[in-house]
Amino acid sequence: MTLEQFAEGLKQLRIERQISLLDISTETRINIKFLAAIENGQFHMLPQTYVRAFLREYSIMVGAKPEEILRQYNEIALSSPPPVSSSRSASLSARSTGSDPWGIIPRQMWFFIAGLAIIIIVIASWFAITSQPGQHSPKTSEIPFEKVIQENEAAAVSQNPVQQPQVILQPKTDSLTLNMTTSDSVWINLLIDNTKSETRLVGPHRKYSWTAKERFAVTMGNAGGATFQLNGKELGMLGKRGAVLRNLILTEADLHGQ
Repeated sequence: MTLEQFAEGLKQLRIERQISLLDISTETRINIKFLAAIENGQFHMLPQTYVRAFLREYSIMVGAKPEEILRQYNEIALSSPPPVSSSRSASLSARSTGSDPWGIIPRQMWFFIAGLAIIIIVIASWFAITSQPGQHSPKTSEIPFEKVIQENEAAAVSQNPVQQPQVILQPKTDSLTLNMTTSDSVWINLLIDNTKSETRLVGPHRKYSWTAKERFAVTMGNAGGATFQLNGKELGMLGKRGAVLRNLILTEADLHGQ
């Protein structure tokens, strides 16, 4: 399997769940251009420090098992040679054909020219910095993963704010109330009383509530990423972390242990 085939498989999972790249970007704060690069198999375009972190968040959003996705990626990445840039390809081609027009210049002269060019660039940069008072060279440091996501997605978040939990009216005495509290990112689809369907991508540390007259049908990715209450009764997690839960029915009978 190639990286392109691996990426196409991820894309098909997202399409099957009817989730857009904008939905994933809004919920995970990952720049949408990085998500597109993942689905095109262009992993060399991602910040290499965060490739696996991005893949983990993406796989959770599309309902895949993060550990399996990362295992497949590691196997393919280790067996695939790194991409060769066009400039290096041209250089290798010129050397192989003996068509290098500068081959007549001695190697020592090239070192001298390169060193002179570096000195000129350093001096010019120093003058440019010192001529602008109050400006200093920024210190280089490794940026935490969360900060990278926030900085890359600040504009996207301002244009597409995360939908706030809706206000739930007090249910009638004969209705059901389902409360969810997340500890990790989850994808959930609820079929309420076989008449209303609702799908959400929910980040960690969020709370949501839904009401129904008779039943809920729950389908979700990362089933261990949230806990539930039904009319105040603790149901706990509905599955294991990273697992996909399909069409679990919750009714009034669950309140009495039937």
